Amino acid sequence: CNIDLFFKLEANNPTGSFKDRGSAVEASVAKELGAKAMILASTGNMAASCACYAAVAKIPCFVLVPENTNLAKLAQVIAFGGHIVEVKGNYNEAAKLAKEIAKEMEFYLAGDYAFRVEGQKTAAFEIADQLSFKLPDAIIIPMGCGTNISAYAKGFREYQQLGLIDHVPQLIGVEAQGANAIFQSYSHRQIKIKPLKTANTIASAIAVTNPIDGEKALDAI
Repeated sequence: CNIDLFFKLEANNPTGSFKDRGSAVEASVAKELGAKAMILASTGNMAASCACYAAVAKIPCFVLVPENTNLAKLAQVIAFGGHIVEVKGNYNEAAKLAKEIAKEMEFYLAGDYAFRVEGQKTAAFEIADQLSFKLPDAIIIPMGCGTNISAYAKGFREYQQLGLIDHVPQLIGVEAQGANAIFQSYSHRQIKIKPLKTANTIASAIAVTNPIDGEKALDAI
């Protein structure tokens, strides 16, 4: 098979994941809004990233994690001075509780929301820039909540609107077989996401039963 294959090495970001792109923006917004603290639900990578950028912004950071989360994945949170709270239940239940606490305590709710997309879309900008605007035929992106693939789509669409590129590359989303709510909707030609009852995968970072940005991911695909 004669193909040119490229990898975008997001592990080279400060805390080792693509989450740093969105966390940099979210910490800046939290600081601008005068939030008392940042709060989020996470299974590891986002927790480390938000704790890091909250520390730089000198804002307390509270991380709600699902029960039985691998503590090794939370080492950076502790190192950056973040506060970890274990929640009985899965990621979606932790995210729901984080939202409730943020509203009651006037904390900034970090996570797969609007401002994070504004940071993560820069990955699409970089791909276009680094390849001198000669885009690949397809880009393969893992999916949990669906935010990252929708951010790539937003970035490419904005470059297209500016006339810097003439098309958006095909975006291919990949889910774990045991946590495939987006795939199920796509394969049944549905535009809505039907939440799964359980997520069954050792890939804990994408073990999501009800993807927050699942419908945006479908649109991107």
